[in-house]
Amino acid sequence: MLVSPVNKVSRSEALSKSAQSISAESDHVRGQARSGAGNELHAPDPITAVSAKDTSAPVSELLIGRRALAVWADALDELLAAIGAPPATWWTALDVWLSTHPDHEAWAVVVRSGQRLDAAMVLSRRPRLGVWVVERVGARGEPGWLAARDAAAERALADGVVSALCELRRPWVLYLLDLPSPCFAVDALQAALRVTRVEPGPLAPYVPFEPDTTIRTYLSRNTRSAVAKARNRVLRERSSLEVRWTDEADTIQRCLPEILDVYRARNIQLHGESDIDDPREAATIIAMIRDHALRRRAWLLTVRIDMELAAFAICFVSGGTMWVYRNLASPAWLRYSPGTIANTEVVRRAYADPTIHTVDWGAGVQRYKVSGHGTLRRSQHLYAWSSRPVRLAWNLRQQLHKCRPMAFAKRLSSRDLFKRAKDVLPRFLQNGPWPNRNTISVPPRNSSKSGLQGDCKVESLPRGTTGGRGENPSQTEQRRGA
Repeated sequence: MLVSPVNKVSRSEALSKSAQSISAESDHVRGQARSGAGNELHAPDPITAVSAKDTSAPVSELLIGRRALAVWADALDELLAAIGAPPATWWTALDVWLSTHPDHEAWAVVVRSGQRLDAAMVLSRRPRLGVWVVERVGARGEPGWLAARDAAAERALADGVVSALCELRRPWVLYLLDLPSPCFAVDALQAALRVTRVEPGPLAPYVPFEPDTTIRTYLSRNTRSAVAKARNRVLRERSSLEVRWTDEADTIQRCLPEILDVYRARNIQLHGESDIDDPREAATIIAMIRDHALRRRAWLLTVRIDMELAAFAICFVSGGTMWVYRNLASPAWLRYSPGTIANTEVVRRAYADPTIHTVDWGAGVQRYKVSGHGTLRRSQHLYAWSSRPVRLAWNLRQQLHKCRPMAFAKRLSSRDLFKRAKDVLPRFLQNGPWPNRNTISVPPRNSSKSGLQGDCKVESLPRGTTGGRGENPSQTEQRRGA
């Protein structure tokens, strides 16, 4: 049963108004940070890699609080743009995430040479059962990035993070998820911290354009045939098919309610729920699209059948890379394969632009992402603990926490739950908590079980990482494109 358009639009408009209020609050905090006592924020922290008297050498600072971090907003965006970091790591995404997660306090380490920002690691911290939980700012599944201009800045950044962790007055755990691999800063952190674990993260398909190639290199014969059949079916059974690109901020703004409706409907069809029903997630997505549209970095592709939105793709262009932020098809039009048409147009549009050399599909391996000439980039997760007892206690708590829903569903008594916990502990001690660091687990190339097609390559992890199967892609990765 279809929901009436009036109800759909009103719900999307409500989410848009919520995002507007959060964006206004973010701008207010940013303005207050700039007009406030800047000298106090720019003063070097006691945690420094070198003497502050040597202005030519990199100096690390610890910034605590959202306002302190907002002072460096423009410098952070300039740094991320210079090194080609994904838009999900830029200030807009970080600021909106911090504003919608008030229980997380901004906790960032920056490295500067004079007034130039050379490296930054934006983290958050929150107290949990007497332990500081320090983790990366941003949604799970979105790419993380430890921004640094060169190897010296990465080394100073790692030293600054280690020093900042040592200054914490209580036990701590550190979660750095979805980081690029290889990464010198991760290797430096793993070497400097006493108790760590590095696991393989999800694969991220991307298509690098090479010289002296044609569009047929990146669109397989099966893909071109499927697109031709889909177009012919639409033209035969329907009155119109419109495929349109735009980078106009006003046009993208007007399309947001339709985009949110398709986004929600497709997520519910695939997963039974939609992440944008959470106001925090909806505000983050809307703010990201609006900010990049105003900066003329957003491209919106719409596929309309009979003037109704059948599929869309929102892409951010930065550093010669087209990042596919969200791309979904409406469940009402799946018969005509609008998603296949849209994904093909993304590759065609990027290939036709001489300033774009890569299409990045984001985390999660799906058939349409690897149907052509592409490469799979491996990410990695870094876990660290202040001591071995903290690691044992924290991981045991997580195992018991997993038993809680099962105990509730089966109506287990406290005595039965304790018996289950006694069974979990020996297996936990046998499998960890200190795994072998000399093994790596990488999916085989062109494996039929992995679902990889075409000329796909898998980049392996750096030496010194931990083996294991890693974690499955999060719901965020699965919902971003289908």
